[in-house]
Amino acid sequence: SSDLHIVTPITIPVLHFYDNFTDKFEVPTMPLEEIMAEKMRGIIYTKHPRHLHDVWYLGRQGVKLNPDMVRTKTQRAYGEDFELGKFLARVAEKERDWKIDLQPLLPDEPPPFATVSKEVIDMVNDVMK
Repeated sequence: SSDLHIVTPITIPVLHFYDNFTDKFEVPTMPLEEIMAEKMRGIIYTKHPRHLHDVWYLGRQGVKLNPDMVRTKTQRAYGEDFELGKFLARVAEKERDWKIDLQPLLPDEPPPFATVSKEVIDMVNDVMK
């Protein structure tokens, strides 16, 4: 929700492929760094493995994990501080529904859970000190 925005949304152009629709338009969205923080919140507070995948994917695209944003998101939404132990436990829980959750969302086979979880945990251990 908008009360959880940390920074002012940015505006990006909508890319479309409709020949009969020539108008260009833009939509407001969170910056990628804030989306990453929101996905970190999703790993902890939802059951959906897709958030773990998204953090992994964004990290591979060069999006940096901002520890202050992650802490602010968890504090504003749940009144809790970020806890590494809780995060690690929630990551482990995502393995059970990994393929079931991701299969319909991805064009190819989901990447191995072990690979994704290790890379995300390494990134979080490195940044969320």
